[in-house]
Amino acid sequence: MKLDRFQTEAIAAWEAQKSVLVAAPTGAGKTLIAEHAIEACIRSGREAIYTAPVKALSNQKYRDFRERFGEAVGIVTGDVSLNASAPVRIMTTEIFRNSLFEEPERLARLDTVVFDEIHYLDDEERGTVWEESLLFCPQGVRLICLSATVPNLDEIAAWIRTLRAEPVEAIVEKKRPVPLHHGFFVPERGLVEPKALFDIYDQEARRRRRPDHRKARTLGLPWLIETLRERRQLPCLFFCFQRAGCERKAASTRVGELLTKSEREQVLRLFDELAARYRAPAGRRLQHLRALAANGISFHHAGLLPVHKEIIERLYTTGLIKVLFTTETFALGINMPVASVVFDALEKFDGVDFGVLSTRDYYQMAGRAGRRGMDDEGFVYSRIPDFRIPKPEIQRLLSGRFEPIRSQFQMSYSTLLNLWGRHKERLFDACRRSLGHFQLAARGRTHAADGLVAAASARIEILKRAAYLDDRGLLPRGLFAARIHGFE
Repeated sequence: MKLDRFQTEAIAAWEAQKSVLVAAPTGAGKTLIAEHAIEACIRSGREAIYTAPVKALSNQKYRDFRERFGEAVGIVTGDVSLNASAPVRIMTTEIFRNSLFEEPERLARLDTVVFDEIHYLDDEERGTVWEESLLFCPQGVRLICLSATVPNLDEIAAWIRTLRAEPVEAIVEKKRPVPLHHGFFVPERGLVEPKALFDIYDQEARRRRRPDHRKARTLGLPWLIETLRERRQLPCLFFCFQRAGCERKAASTRVGELLTKSEREQVLRLFDELAARYRAPAGRRLQHLRALAANGISFHHAGLLPVHKEIIERLYTTGLIKVLFTTETFALGINMPVASVVFDALEKFDGVDFGVLSTRDYYQMAGRAGRRGMDDEGFVYSRIPDFRIPKPEIQRLLSGRFEPIRSQFQMSYSTLLNLWGRHKERLFDACRRSLGHFQLAARGRTHAADGLVAAASARIEILKRAAYLDDRGLLPRGLFAARIHGFE
């Protein structure tokens, strides 16, 4: 297989003992770079760790790498630990960060760490974990950082160079191998192109000035799926940002036969084989998923049992599930056979309020459409049930101008306890080496940058007053609390 330019350059940089940052569109083939490094590590008797932001992606990489590299691959997540001492270990980034603090001796033979979806540095809840993983990754270990397009990749690379002894190379690819076609589903009109949507917006503004009480016909989800089938744009990933919504839409979707008789027999046989292999608990949930699968439909979200997620993920890779209703966690790097993507809405709840998707999030999900080597283009449809979202916001999403990565760094109590036990006052150096400090200082905001150190210092004082630590080290309750990671 002929490699693309960015793949060749990244592999050459890694072979030259450099760390690499690669930004390329979703579906461009970034994982191939990691696979090359992993194979080389196995041959040379060295170890590699592949970190991912979500368990679904970790699970898929484990299956893919296990099939290719066999017993050399293990996985460690919050749900499962298999072959955990293998030379190649797949894990969530939280697990890797914890191992840096708790079991650094296990990393003695580590050669390379892959950080898939490095733009998670910008995640409000989990960005700190990613920064800490980079801050405390041992010297002599090469990094492979992968992401979809990042406008400030050079800035991120410049920061990582301040952390690493080895050279760091940034490589950008902007061309997407399978172009995306963007359209919209307006229940009163059907599927429309962007220009037609904006014309409808203008008509809607005039209509609101002159109300017309005649009721327009509305087209529902069955119509949309039937249309995608007629256009040969299945399988489809249908993004719905609420778990209950995923399940409700999957259960209520009544369409014609999505599967042939042979496909239905095949999917049921495979479902039963997987359920037996993973010893899935018999019950109403399993039977519900089986009945949906028989119709070529399923749902996937973080609230499902790991065994149920595993069954659904494996079924979906076969192409026998034609419509999968899922939350955004399924968008992250997972290589699935998708011809089209549908957004149930362009807004989601961020924990505080509803807001329009970021351009990066939109393309992260939209980019799943279009199968390299199978499709000439991928199709993306966004449902516009009303005209509440301002037209400029939709134009922003279509523009493809991604938001830059901004640090979300804030040292947790758990991190402070772990570092205090080993480094005492030197832990404040970590604050000064953080991406947050780097970005603030680069923008001349030195007072705000120093505030990161002050915040960590204030938390240390709280821990001292609460008898978790003193000037000599950790106290008994501090030793216990240092092992607790997560929401505080």
